[in-house]
Amino acid sequence: MLKKLCAFFVSVLIISCGRGKGDDMGVKELYGSVAVNSCMTMRPDFTFNYQNISGFSKSNVNGDVYLTSLSSDEIYTFEAETGLLVNKRKLEKEGPFAIGSISSFDGVYYMNKDSILYSSNSQNKIFLLTPSAVEVVVDFSNVSNVRLASAFRNAPVEGKNHILFPIYPNTKEDIGKGFAFVAIRKDLKGYDQVVDFAPAYDGKFYGTTPYFYWPSVTFNSESDSYIASFPVSHAVFEYDSRFKLKKKHNTYHEIIGPIEEFPYALDPEGNPSRGDDGIYYRETNHFCNIYYLYGKDVYFRFGIIADPENNERELCVFVYNNDFTQSKTLKLSADYVEGSMFALDDKMFILNETKLISERTVKLPYDCFTFEPN
Repeated sequence: MLKKLCAFFVSVLIISCGRGKGDDMGVKELYGSVAVNSCMTMRPDFTFNYQNISGFSKSNVNGDVYLTSLSSDEIYTFEAETGLLVNKRKLEKEGPFAIGSISSFDGVYYMNKDSILYSSNSQNKIFLLTPSAVEVVVDFSNVSNVRLASAFRNAPVEGKNHILFPIYPNTKEDIGKGFAFVAIRKDLKGYDQVVDFAPAYDGKFYGTTPYFYWPSVTFNSESDSYIASFPVSHAVFEYDSRFKLKKKHNTYHEIIGPIEEFPYALDPEGNPSRGDDGIYYRETNHFCNIYYLYGKDVYFRFGIIADPENNERELCVFVYNNDFTQSKTLKLSADYVEGSMFALDDKMFILNETKLISERTVKLPYDCFTFEPN
């Protein structure tokens, strides 16, 4: 499927897992290698906004897979098999089709050539865009304790009967009691708030940085299961297609280590100082995106390793088997950006920021990660 989408060159990196004791507790070591190949995703008729490095949302329409991305004030949809542009819509800022303010990291999801879902973070609304109308399908603008999450790490996810957009509580007192996603029915006849926040949030505060609260989810179409990952929880949570909890998978990774709650004193209103909040963010490891690669029947979950001395962060990836009883861990180079990835078939695509900055061509330089079990 991906031969037409990408041109693969010489493998630039092979990372193999040794047969000694792994660095993870609670799961066995997953033996195999991760190959990383350079590939170029062709982007015809696309003016890329270099400030928007978020990944694509993926949708399946009558068996065809599409990738959709927002760049500036235009939505681009490509056919995954060919890489060809199939739909382009300019967002109106004024007039009857205006949606109001536009953010680089608003979420977009392609339903078909006539229908796109658009998540506006600043307005806290999800719109349905059609050729003849702009309709509000989810309105949290007057709901004080629910916020739509940025698409930077949280692109919309298609499930069996729903499209999921991530949300998070707006106040720290509500975190443990809140839901992590709004699930819009594919027939657009309603929506529900689904998936409980991880128990790690119960009665705890992890600063004001949204990254510590933004959830991630992926859908396994083979088992009809959603897997939810949370930034401060080592464990991941498996839900059925009706959003009933099936199982908590207890993973633990020494490279991330214990994730402690905010340790500094709060002011009388219960808020941290900006300085303490910044220090905590720079020093705290956490998890971000999770993806299912159905072509290999494995999960890729990403983590952030803090490097406070150099004011930098390292990106790492955990590869799990299909029941989370085995895993392997590897660190990624500084070339990669945590919000830029997407999965297709048996490959994990991650934008190579170093190449992006140096080349600045109509081709976006994605590297493709694949896993081969031993």
